[in-house]
Amino acid sequence: MLADVTIPQTVLCRNLPGVREPCSRAAAACSRSPAISDKQAVARGQVFDTVAKSSYNGFYSQPPCGLGDLSLEGTFSACMELGRAYDFEGEHSLQDARLALRLFDLMAALHHLDDRHRDLLYCAGLLHDIGYTEGYWEHHKTAYKLIMQAELPGLTEREKQIVANVARYHRGAAPTVEHKGFAALDPDDREAVTMLGAILRLADGLDRSHKNAVRDLDVRLEDGRLLVVLVDCPLGCDSEIWAGEKKGRLFGEVFGVQVRVCPCPFDGAA
Repeated sequence: MLADVTIPQTVLCRNLPGVREPCSRAAAACSRSPAISDKQAVARGQVFDTVAKSSYNGFYSQPPCGLGDLSLEGTFSACMELGRAYDFEGEHSLQDARLALRLFDLMAALHHLDDRHRDLLYCAGLLHDIGYTEGYWEHHKTAYKLIMQAELPGLTEREKQIVANVARYHRGAAPTVEHKGFAALDPDDREAVTMLGAILRLADGLDRSHKNAVRDLDVRLEDGRLLVVLVDCPLGCDSEIWAGEKKGRLFGEVFGVQVRVCPCPFDGAA
């Protein structure tokens, strides 16, 4: 879909603290194992404090680049307040935002987006489910509407449009100029929204159980296949594996890769 995106044939996997064995062994096992079926799936507050509370065993995604910028601290606080106003599921939204930033950082070689896009992705992650206030079935569209109606200090109107569109595409149809909100963006912003929406959609699948099952992740790109390796899932992550592959289809279409998700061996030892 993105003709100017060149996918490097290099390994992006990094060994993480607390993981004794390289993720490559898990990645190899994942590449050999069949995908699990639907039936196998298990059916500020302060912004600084909020980000810190998403830390697990000393790890968390690097916080949004705007933390430390007073105007953007206000933006992130406003996102949290907007979410609370619509009774959002705060822990899930924070987990999606955290995982989305992790994916964004690990896949920088694919998307080439900048730090400002990273901050906008974080905002979209926090707000993607606020549309539940009007029911489940079109909550992604409702989220778009509510974000566009909101006052989010620190964001320009253009940036708010990007946030609203990214939240809108965390589920449902892929971006298309047949959608008025997407068509209203300029071509560069449409491309950014398409990539960010694909990242957030994948991140959302990786919290399918809404239990913060995935404490960390890593990625490996090999022979046109993107392996998303889930590191340390003490509660189990069958739902996240299934939903990650399902919701990773848009990412695969956007970046021209096949997305596979698997756990990394982890024995809990330091």
